[in-house]
Amino acid sequence: LLNQLVLDAAEIKDGQSLLDAGCGFGATLASVDKSRSRMKLTGLNIDPRQLEVARKTVAPRAGNSLEFVEGDACKLPFPDASFDRVTAVECIFHFPSRFAFIKEAARVLKPGGILSLSDFVPEDPNAPPTWLGTWLGKQVEKGYGHLGDGWPEGDYATMAAKAGLRVAADLDITENTLPTYPILLGLLA
Repeated sequence: LLNQLVLDAAEIKDGQSLLDAGCGFGATLASVDKSRSRMKLTGLNIDPRQLEVARKTVAPRAGNSLEFVEGDACKLPFPDASFDRVTAVECIFHFPSRFAFIKEAARVLKPGGILSLSDFVPEDPNAPPTWLGTWLGKQVEKGYGHLGDGWPEGDYATMAAKAGLRVAADLDITENTLPTYPILLGLLA
């Protein structure tokens, strides 16, 4: 569901170029590949192990191209105005800086391009973390790596404006994700 919400917000159309930053094992690109044609699909990830799996399991269908690139989403290794769309699904909280990524995404987007992403956003990004939030963060970091350094550059509207973008939609899907937390907590116990 989350993946589809991000893709719907990106307004992806046939014949576009798409960068999926933090592509993991390539599931988002595989989804786009199945539903769109004449696509130039690029997945970027900093973890070569995940890219190795993606390269072995995701192949483009006829008419689409697909490339997996190892790199840092906060220092995108692509020329300016390279992509019609940039997505980042459940990964931006691992990046060293949300704002650095947003600036880079704005740089590589063509004029009129769209950045669509999902993130875990606290109700008050500037509030000190609770003991539960700190504990959960440490548990998540054990399996998924460092969580970013918070919100020093402001909220999404502020960061987007500073990067020359505007927030067209901001959807809170908390009620759709909360049912998974008791399951996750059970796995950690």
